[in-house]
Amino acid sequence: MKISLPENYSYKDIAEVQDGILCIHKFYFEDLMYDLTYALKYSSKCYFCGKPISREKSSLDHLYPRDFGGPTIPNNLAICCSKCNSVKTNMTEEQFLYFSSILDGERQKEFYRDISLQNHISMKWYGPIIPKEWISEQKAEKITVYFFMGKGVNGKTYKKVEKNYKKYGRIIRPIIVDRNFKLLGGFNVLLFAKNNSIDTIPTIILENVELD
Repeated sequence: MKISLPENYSYKDIAEVQDGILCIHKFYFEDLMYDLTYALKYSSKCYFCGKPISREKSSLDHLYPRDFGGPTIPNNLAICCSKCNSVKTNMTEEQFLYFSSILDGERQKEFYRDISLQNHISMKWYGPIIPKEWISEQKAEKITVYFFMGKGVNGKTYKKVEKNYKKYGRIIRPIIVDRNFKLLGGFNVLLFAKNNSIDTIPTIILENVELD
């Protein structure tokens, strides 16, 4: 997939857009994706409720939640107020918009319980709740790691990957790689896969991103 990019963009000495490619010189991937999202999408109104917000008081929401496999890329981020971000929790954009249209508090709670169960079942049977065209299954051995990220098998993120695998019987969060299969995000997922002899893993290939 290709992420959204402005024509002229640079972020400190970390990255810049050259001929339609985001060239990353230093590894601050999530910070870079947040800054890129503001460069592309910032307005003075919350994406969800439309109320005025300043950049200082805004927050970034994953339209497809992280816990469902939602990646930290501009295509999956919205700039919103902290209240909407807090209330949305682990709903998708579509689910949250319907939830917000329900005026009765008890019906909202019922809807949230129902979709939480549905999301759990969906992840167990079908995997990450994100557009299927974003993901492909790739051999773990193809991925090149240039930076050690996290605390390894003793870290909280690794433990969460392990817990989700036991819960759903599959890897839920895809790794993210550049167009040359250099790892950008998901080190603990890749480490877990290799430690458990899992040959293929869900992968998001950013075709217009290149890590130096």
